[in-house]
Amino acid sequence: MAKRVGGRNDNKIVAHNDKIKIIFIGLTIILSVLSIYFTKSKGALLGVVAGLVVFSLMADRKTRWATAVLVIVVAAGAVAYQPARSLALRNITFTNLSGQIRQAGWSDAWRMLKDGRLLTGAGLANYQAAVAPYHTEGIFIKDYNDPGFQRKLVFNEAYREAHWQPLEIYLYPHNIMLNFWSELGLVGLLLFVWVIGKYFWMGLKLEIGNWKLGIINKFQILNFKFFNIGLICAMVVIIVHGIVDAPYFKNDLAVMFWLLVAMMSLMNLEKNYGKNI
Repeated sequence: MAKRVGGRNDNKIVAHNDKIKIIFIGLTIILSVLSIYFTKSKGALLGVVAGLVVFSLMADRKTRWATAVLVIVVAAGAVAYQPARSLALRNITFTNLSGQIRQAGWSDAWRMLKDGRLLTGAGLANYQAAVAPYHTEGIFIKDYNDPGFQRKLVFNEAYREAHWQPLEIYLYPHNIMLNFWSELGLVGLLLFVWVIGKYFWMGLKLEIGNWKLGIINKFQILNFKFFNIGLICAMVVIIVHGIVDAPYFKNDLAVMFWLLVAMMSLMNLEKNYGKNI
């Protein structure tokens, strides 16, 4: 009788702890998404969306089909609805305000690298000083919906003033490849590409292994599988975000990056050498 009571209490404690975990994870997700939204970082939001799509495609067959259908429906709706299509095109082609500013910064960084710095880059924390001679002071923000934009820009002074956008020198070029190239040189960039490639290769190998094991006993590898997919998607978020931002060269982000790499490496070691560790 005492054992039964003890067992029931243990079950209640486990159930209570599970509820706390679910609430904690749910609040973490909600607050994280809200914090990204209120920062107004389109790159981060797009990265999160890309990560969620990849997660859904890799999770299981049902979510894969549901995600595929959802993506097709959303894409079809965006194509059919002109304002949505226009908004998507402006963001994808970098013809909106932030996109044009980013392109100007990338152009400055590329000119700096081509001028004798392709191998060495600018050096750690030296980008602003190195790019200063190549910096574009400002640009005229193009209105691609106005066919008379160029003519107005030439003959209308008020129009020129309204469309002039001064540019500052940022700490980094705001592109993950240019960031590493300018900070660590070409060798550093290639090493970064190798780390990313190796990371995804290990993750995909683990996922294929999980799929094969899942045929035999899917319940034993369920947590392992989703943890692996989560790591893959976390790196997808970083890469997508990095197209237009600097998701590494800040202390907390760099630590998070290497924690992801460490966890993926440990999972790979456990799979390959677990019996001998």
